[in-house]
Formats: sequence, C-alpha cells, structure tokens
Amino acid sequence: MAAGLAVVSRGAEKLGHAEAGTAEAVENALRAVGLPTGCPDDLQADELFRTMCHDKKRRGDKTLAVIPKKIGRCEIVPLTDDELRRLMTEGM
Repeated sequence: MAAGLAVVSRGAEKLGHAEAGTAEAVENALRAVGLPTGCPDDLQADELFRTMCHDKKRRGDKTLAVIPKKIGRCEIVPLTDDELRRLMTEGM
C-alpha cells in the first residue's frame, strides 16, 4: 500500500493532477515511518497494471483511483485502462 501511494503520487504530480511537491512530501512521510516508497526493480508497469485490473475498485472498464491532489486532499477518479497504465508508468 505504501509503495502504491508513492507511485500514484509521483504519477499524479508528473501528469499535472497533483500540486508540485506532493510526491516528495508523501515519500518523506512514508520514509519517516520506515515504509517503502518504490517497487522492486524487476517489477514492470504492465505487470502492476494487470494486477490492478483485478482490484476491488474496478468498475466495468474503469478503475476507481484515489489521486492525491495535495497533502490533505485526494479525489476518487475513474480511470480508463490507458489512463491507469500511464499514471503507473509515470510514477514508477
């Protein structure tokens, strides 16, 4: 969960969905309590995407993603497969 939060935060910021500095603040908070901020080096975005396609937040052809907009504010956004794949690729 922690690594996923970091990946989504980085992707959201790179794609302009999150305020600048959000990803760094999330990563610093995770590190401060000893939680991971990244995925294993051998994990590819496509592999992570395939796993997400079976997530409980999946609704038809979209996945409900919790997108951090800034520290203290998130939005639940339905993402198409292409949008989800891009978010994860940018965050990894």
